[in-house]
Amino acid sequence: YNIFKQYPENSLFIDFEDERFKNFTTEDFKKIKEAFLDLKPHLVSKPLNFFFDEIQNIESWYAYARRICERENINVFISGSSSKINPKELHTSLRGRS
Repeated sequence: YNIFKQYPENSLFIDFEDERFKNFTTEDFKKIKEAFLDLKPHLVSKPLNFFFDEIQNIESWYAYARRICERENINVFISGSSSKINPKELHTSLRGRS
């Protein structure tokens, strides 16, 4: 969150521990991005930073994170509770990414 605060203009921070994200699916990522760009249309072609905390609560999050890093101009920063995600799972889902 401290890194996010350094770049608030072009960044989005979501804490998936928030109960309002209880039924969040990977399809909802698109809605979040669209809403963000609707609020900040001047950033459409600019580099963006998405910060996702407790991301392990969202099934198949890694596919979305990988796609937007590789195909869109978005840097993704993820964090979560190590007690809820196996480090080996993270390694295999984002092979070769850091």
